[in-house]
Amino acid sequence: VQYGNDGVGVVSQQLYSALTGIQMGLAEDKMGWTVELR
Repeated sequence: VQYGNDGVGVVSQQLYSALTGIQMGLAEDKMGWTVELR
């Protein structure tokens, strides 16, 4: 059984980019999930 194509899929890459963008403060957190620690 073969699964995938040995690379990152388009949707996986989009999710990763969105998540890391929010974590780094480069993208807006529209859901209010992040809290700034000082």
